[in-house]
This record gives sequence, structure tokens and C-alpha cells, in this order.
Amino acid sequence: MSLGPVVVCKPFSQPYHDALKSKGFDPHFVQVLDTGFVNERELQSVIEAGPKGKWSGVIVTSSRAAGAWISAAKAIPVDTESSFSQDGGDVWEDIPFYVVGKATEEALMACPPPYSPRQILGGNSGSGDTLADFIVSSYVPKVGENLGGSTSSSNDSQGLHLPLLYLVGDKNRDTIPKKLSQAILRCHKLQVYETSPVADLSNRLKDVTSTINETTSGEETTRPWLVLFSPSTAEAVFGALSECQPSTSEHEEMNDTSNIYSSFHLASIGPTTHKYLCDNSHLVATSAPKPDAESLAQAIFDKVVRDE
Repeated sequence: MSLGPVVVCKPFSQPYHDALKSKGFDPHFVQVLDTGFVNERELQSVIEAGPKGKWSGVIVTSSRAAGAWISAAKAIPVDTESSFSQDGGDVWEDIPFYVVGKATEEALMACPPPYSPRQILGGNSGSGDTLADFIVSSYVPKVGENLGGSTSSSNDSQGLHLPLLYLVGDKNRDTIPKKLSQAILRCHKLQVYETSPVADLSNRLKDVTSTINETTSGEETTRPWLVLFSPSTAEAVFGALSECQPSTSEHEEMNDTSNIYSSFHLASIGPTTHKYLCDNSHLVATSAPKPDAESLAQAIFDKVVRDE
């Protein structure tokens, strides 16, 4: 017996599908945002130049940012790759890439050499705030050792004081830069993507709710779940839901879709989205502490069990 439908506000994802299915849910996927890469030539130039003498690490907090890195790396001519690989200096494999979740880590692993990272750290952080603490803990003791007269090589000492490259989107928050600044660590933000709602989002939401109504017709079911991954996703979804309200004459035909927003339990991914929803007076039934499929499925399952 199914524990009910879950509308996941992202393109189809096999890990999320499998994790929700394994807990007894019926997942449905709705793409909410379109992503476009920006500043591609600038990022390509950064990648071609390499990190030596410029960067001590790279911060990548979304799979979209990872996709921008991979896209720029693949656009670099083959002859440039050969020259880069034979250079005796530092390469991207030699410095850490800091990520906030497993999805970003897995996305980065698809990057082709010689621009692929070898040290991917922070995958269990779950939030930008926790990742920033992790980065600080990785750097500050080493900086203190160098300042205290450690015998570390001059190259290591200089590397620790180089800025981190932070790949961001158009709706980025300043949590990580602020925490790094407080620890006297520098980072340089480079916007590499932007997002916007898909043009037919309200129709997509209508379609998925109609599908849910058809598949659960005649069954005693609980309210479906609506999973929101970011403040920008939530804003787009709520805007589209407001367009889905039918006229009075359509009320009977639309049935439960007549008030889609009030028909869902809300689930959020991570503390940032949870805070956004609460700040805007939305009732969040549960929140996944980490941005991964298993964490989400477990959070919803635990909530259902508690409410039985």
C-alpha cells in the first residue's frame, strides 16, 4: 500500500525516485526552474589558467554550479588541455573542492580531466552554514601554525592565504563569504548560472495534480507532499499555484485541484529553504536536514509515522 504521492519540484532524479519508492511513496517530478550558464568565457579562462598562485580551493554549492564548471571545461580546446596537463605547476586536482551535498559531489565527479577535482570535501555538510564552518576548520589551524613559525614550505604558506573561488548563481546568499571573512579567509564570487521559472509551470502543476487525482480516485489517501528545494523554487511554485485557482464554474470538475496549495503537506530541503518558508508564514510539515534523496525520504517517512 502506498503512503501517498510526493510531488518533487525538480527534474526527474533516479536517486530521489528510488529513495521515495523504497519508503512506500509515489513520486512525481515537476521541473520548476530553467538554468542558463553565464560568464562562460570568464570561467573558461579561470579554468585554463589553473589555480597556481591564484586559488587555494573552489567552493561549489549546487549541481548547477558544477554543471557550469564541467561545461566550461569541455569547451576548452584539446591542444590547450595537452599543454595544461604537461605543465609542472599546480593543477585543479591538487586543491580542494568544497561541496554542500552528495548531489554536487557526484556532479563534479563527471568532470573530464585534466580539470577534474580529486579532493572533494564537505559532502555531508548539508547547508552553506555548516560547510563554511568546515572550511574554516580546515584552514584556520594551518594558518595559525604558519603564523607561529611552522616549518611548512613557503609554497604551502602562500597557498593558505590565497582566496577561494566561489561559484554562485544569481540568487546566492552571503552566508559562506561572511563566515569566511570573520575567519580572515578570502573568497571571490563568480556567478556562473542564473535561474528562472519555466514558462508553463502552472500547467505542469495542474497536470501532475490531475494525474494524482486520477491514480488515487476511489482510494482513501492522505494529502500529497510538495517538496521544495530552494527559496527560488518555492517562490516560483507558489506564484504558479496562485494561477491554478479555478473559476466557480470549474469547481466541481477540478475537485481537489480547486485549491492546490492548501492540498499539500510542505517538505523542505535544508535549513535555508525551511527558514524562507517559515519567514513567509508557510507551514512546513518536515524538513530534510541534508540535501540528498535518502534524507528527504526518511524525513517524510518519519513524519507520516509520527502522525499515524
